[in-house]
Amino acid sequence: MAQVPESGRVEIAVCDNVVYVKAVGKCLQKQGIALHEFASAMRKAGCREVILDLNECAGMDSTFMGTVMSMKTSFQDADGLKVINMNPACEKQLKGVGLLALLDVSRKAVVMPHLRLKKLGDPAYGALERMEIILKLHKELVEQNPDLNGEFGPCIEAIEQEIDERKRDGDGKAKS
Repeated sequence: MAQVPESGRVEIAVCDNVVYVKAVGKCLQKQGIALHEFASAMRKAGCREVILDLNECAGMDSTFMGTVMSMKTSFQDADGLKVINMNPACEKQLKGVGLLALLDVSRKAVVMPHLRLKKLGDPAYGALERMEIILKLHKELVEQNPDLNGEFGPCIEAIEQEIDERKRDGDGKAKS
């Protein structure tokens, strides 16, 4: 595995209705939301498959895992999500939460096509929209593996309460 940076980024390219994604470093909430937004737009635009390269991914948080599972669901009626070059850290992490068995993972090294990858930008959401996406992605995790409800159920409830409070208060902005 290559030396990976501490902070994460997602690099993307699209060619022949295939979305190529390279996760680099620690992929967290910000990268997860941006990738969810991009992959959703690409599915609506007619893309049929996602190739996710995890060779340089140093790990992922639950929001990024939710994005991975959301892409699996969104593209399942087409050619699907294929995970390539999974490193041992990501394999251990996904196996630990029971998601590895749900993914189509290539067990051999795969060379990505020579495409010009570009860094995916930050998501352009307000606090309320961001929280609604995080909620959706965590619900996706539990839907894919109901055993995760014990771990993520309280988080989901807390996010739902916060969203309800913000809507009641008319506050879609981050609290200081």
